[in-house]
Amino acid sequence: FGQRLQNLIGPERPKLLLDFAGIDFVTSAGLRVVLAALKKVKSFNGVFAICCVQEPVRNVLDITGFTGMMNIHPERAGALQAMQ
Repeated sequence: FGQRLQNLIGPERPKLLLDFAGIDFVTSAGLRVVLAALKKVKSFNGVFAICCVQEPVRNVLDITGFTGMMNIHPERAGALQAMQ
């Protein structure tokens, strides 16, 4: 998954939205994939966000400090609009 995600990020101001709907658990490996994608998008002056994060995953993102590094939106439509 991590490599496929990295391959989606192009060098021309990429916009990447990760939809976490249906995800109620995240491992440290998953967090590393998200962080690597975030860093790559930002290195190309792109926009990165996640949406539809369930409370258990949001708690992990809060504890690990990820919420301060990225935009998190409650729903997909709002996230897509904010990324324009």
